[in-house]
Amino acid sequence: MYTVWLFICNDVTNLTLIGIIFAILNASVAPIIAMGPQLPFRQILATIPSQVLWSCSNLFLFNLHNQRHGIAEDTLNKPWRPLPSGRLTPEEATLIMYFMYPVTIIIALKCGGLAPCLLEMVFCLWHNEWGGGENAILKNLINGFGIPCLIAGPLEIATGRSIFSGQGKSAIWLSIIAAAIATTSHIQDFRDVEGDGAVGRRTIPLVIGDTNARLLASLGVVIFTYLSCWFWESGWREIANLFLNRTREGDDFSFKRLWFLWMLGLFSLPVFMFHFVTR
Repeated sequence: MYTVWLFICNDVTNLTLIGIIFAILNASVAPIIAMGPQLPFRQILATIPSQVLWSCSNLFLFNLHNQRHGIAEDTLNKPWRPLPSGRLTPEEATLIMYFMYPVTIIIALKCGGLAPCLLEMVFCLWHNEWGGGENAILKNLINGFGIPCLIAGPLEIATGRSIFSGQGKSAIWLSIIAAAIATTSHIQDFRDVEGDGAVGRRTIPLVIGDTNARLLASLGVVIFTYLSCWFWESGWREIANLFLNRTREGDDFSFKRLWFLWMLGLFSLPVFMFHFVTR
């Protein structure tokens, strides 16, 4: 289990936790996002173990794919991971990866969230095996669609409804979030510039330059903060930190803390609308 944890620990806060928070917040106002009746909060909380299982299985599968191709980069940036540290060989990781496909699908069939699970698998393959991750712009677009799958699954588990149910308002909401992620997710690449450059990986900061990449992320924060507020009729510190602290530690803080908090703010907008505006 510790080896599994080493594969996913870097992303649990930013993907698993953020997906569960999104699911709890939005499921608590299910009627406003057209995903069924108002649910007792205790009922929503009871689905958390299933949400965690669904999220971690999908995340583990993605990271098995991703880290098999990033051993040289991880040797520089994250030498404690299972493959660069020698805990697993690439062949062993590949066997586990194939085994995880039926396991992940069975979990989705049992817990819910099958459609987001299958879509995430497609984006996972596109990113890691079909060359999507090698193109800087395409990588951001794939992240923009893939990460929302990781938050749509827990939401479907929490509500017992599809994101396409009702009037599809939750699907539109997730599309806005997808666009926000596509224009800002390269914040995670600032901290890995050294390793990415060493292995020839083309990320947004390396392709368009550090300052231009920070400007693009800042513009995305501004645009999609306003667009989300408009959608619900209802993150400046992140922008400042991107420019004032360009160290690896500062970039890590921007992605792991400030981007996370901005996303949390966006996720909270339907709750704000339900409790403070529509009543």
